[in-house]
Amino acid sequence: MILRLCQDDEAERVKNLKLIHFIQEELLQNVEPRTFLIESALLSLNTNPKLKNTLELSEFEKIIANN
Repeated sequence: MILRLCQDDEAERVKNLKLIHFIQEELLQNVEPRTFLIESALLSLNTNPKLKNTLELSEFEKIIANN
């Protein structure tokens, strides 16, 4: 899971959790999800050096792309 990659930094873990939760809510609650906001949240996740180019983030992005 993505959050396991940031266990040593609580603030970073909380920030990433909020981004992931936002993406989930955007996809599940809106008939027409705001893709530009989802892309922005994904970009924020990708700027984290611990997450960038990881299999977990790549899989998360694939799941989102299929929705």
